[in-house]
Amino acid sequence: MIHLSNGEEVDCRGSCYWPMACPIRSVKHITPQGFGEFYKPAEERLNQLQSELPRLEAEVSRLKVDKVSSEEVIHEAKTLYEQWPKLDNDWKRSIVEAVFQRIEIHDGKIKITYSGIPTSVELCKNQQQMAPARC
Repeated sequence: MIHLSNGEEVDCRGSCYWPMACPIRSVKHITPQGFGEFYKPAEERLNQLQSELPRLEAEVSRLKVDKVSSEEVIHEAKTLYEQWPKLDNDWKRSIVEAVFQRIEIHDGKIKITYSGIPTSVELCKNQQQMAPARC
């Protein structure tokens, strides 16, 4: 409801699709109370959205980083797979020791305990060391 200065109350919600047909178009003054009541819900929602925006932007950024990180891990795994036959035994051993904390074999069963996930810095160093030299 909008309270007009002439004392009338007008409900504009849903009826002002055509600006020329708006019932308050011919009125020159809207009271501050009427203006506040009409726009307060929209203002409150705008404030809510603006307060949520930084959190949502941070979430989008985190998801982008996660996507890039997972793509990097997949790329690294493919590179390792392709380079594995070319690596000497010392390199293979160091990679296995970095990936696995423990490997146990008992009665024909294998129990594997993985090490912590390497950091992106470690992944980059490994890739640079495995990459063929460029001239």
